[in-house]
Amino acid sequence: MGEMTVKGYAERRVKCDIVKYTLGFTADGMTIPEAVEAVNKELEHFLEIMENNGIKSEMFELEDNNTSKKYSFDEGEKPYLSERKISIRMPLSTYNINSMMQYIAKYKLNVVLNEEYIYSDLNALHKELLRDAIADSKSKAELIASFTGQKIKGIASVTTQYSECSMDFMCQEQMCILAESASSFAEHLSDPMIEEDEKVEVVWLIED
Repeated sequence: MGEMTVKGYAERRVKCDIVKYTLGFTADGMTIPEAVEAVNKELEHFLEIMENNGIKSEMFELEDNNTSKKYSFDEGEKPYLSERKISIRMPLSTYNINSMMQYIAKYKLNVVLNEEYIYSDLNALHKELLRDAIADSKSKAELIASFTGQKIKGIASVTTQYSECSMDFMCQEQMCILAESASSFAEHLSDPMIEEDEKVEVVWLIED
């Protein structure tokens, strides 16, 4: 019984179905308490707007709180800085994304916004890709073996980078959807996509 090592590969592009917003609020002050009070007002103002638009405060997660002294500042500038970060996950749609941007503009919110686009069922996707990558390796091995009249008999070993995703996403039905926004061309943009892949190296047993 001989052996043959053949690499396999599989990839797929999928539409993201979750958007995670991370929202950062900052304010400065002559003292730390003054900076904290100012940033708290910014955050409370934002949460009040969200509550008025159907998004409960408990749907947001606290990401970070910090205060610091600025390393450099001009004379007369407030020397202390306070920052608060929160996040929320929503079903991904250009409608939701457009609504969030419109809220920032409409209410003149002083917030730094970052978006992360996520595909919620990565575990299932990568299991399928792993299966397809092994099938790709087998197809190549069978083709090579056929040139010499040999046959594939089984697998001796498989090397892969596969590991299950540890992120726990809430069900789409539990996520919030923003209230109606003004119609715009941006609502018709295509949803973002990501490309995922799996690579394997399979040692196949071949019949001599």
